[in-house]
Amino acid sequence: NSVQGNTIGVDATNSRLIPNGWNGVAIMLGAHSNTIGGGTSSNLNLINYSAQYGVYIAGSGTTTNTVANNNIFNSGWDGITLQDGASGNTIGGSAYNQRNFIWNSSASGIYITNANANRVLFSDIWDNAYYGILLDGAATTGTYISRTAIFQNGYDGLGERNGAAFNVWTAISTFANDGLGIDKQASGDLDNLIHAPIARITSSSNAGSGLTTLSGTGLNGTLVEVYGVAPDASG
Repeated sequence: NSVQGNTIGVDATNSRLIPNGWNGVAIMLGAHSNTIGGGTSSNLNLINYSAQYGVYIAGSGTTTNTVANNNIFNSGWDGITLQDGASGNTIGGSAYNQRNFIWNSSASGIYITNANANRVLFSDIWDNAYYGILLDGAATTGTYISRTAIFQNGYDGLGERNGAAFNVWTAISTFANDGLGIDKQASGDLDNLIHAPIARITSSSNAGSGLTTLSGTGLNGTLVEVYGVAPDASG
């Protein structure tokens, strides 16, 4: 099934609010292989002013669904939530024109809890009251996040908590969040404690021509990505 080119929560002229009392779009109870949005401008969905989640994906067997090229804003809870065993779903896509805009949610932009092997690709997530993306619970594993901008959110840009582990993010941009850019132990929403990674940079040298060499220590096979960030207030 495909849900494409719709205005959900506002009328067709975008001039009158008609918000839903629950979610804008719900995929659950084993529904699979559905597409919300798509790769062209005519497929764009506006999903706005939902009382709960903009897009809700839940349940064991709820898999291989795609949410791409949507404008999701002013959700009463999270912009997108995946939970209760939902796995193998994709938020965004492999191309820039499949990105989602997720902003101004009353909770987090994307909340993933007790769900595994989901992907977040090519999305812009900003101005949400809590986290940009929050990974929550020991069953939240194998999440892959790439080519996503996370900025100006009320808590951390990207947070893991309550045992969420073995998730991967690469080539992301996170800046101007009120908390940390990335918080692997978000035990308290406002703690903003920096937990040093196992891999550490011990020295750097500039050979000119824009080439900088970094040296350090870490476990064999460690993947190291370097991000430029503003200093944290704590130092």
